[in-house]
Amino acid sequence: MFHTKMTYLACIGKRFKDAGLGDIVVESGLIAQGSVNGVMNGHHYNRSMRAHKVMHDALRQLQLEAFVDSFSTEDEQIVSNE
Repeated sequence: MFHTKMTYLACIGKRFKDAGLGDIVVESGLIAQGSVNGVMNGHHYNRSMRAHKVMHDALRQLQLEAFVDSFSTEDEQIVSNE
């Protein structure tokens, strides 16, 4: 089971590393520059899990903010009244 989790983390890292995920985790101070390859390859399991969870939470927060920003004034009134 543990190997499967590492493989899954490696797939996520491989898919999104070139899209800027590696740069984001380093620039944010989440992961040190020297650990990025291990995190993206899934070799540093605990660091990988933490980095992916934090990135997931951040992206969901941005998604929620974009959704709320898309409300019209009428929609905002309906939501705030409930």
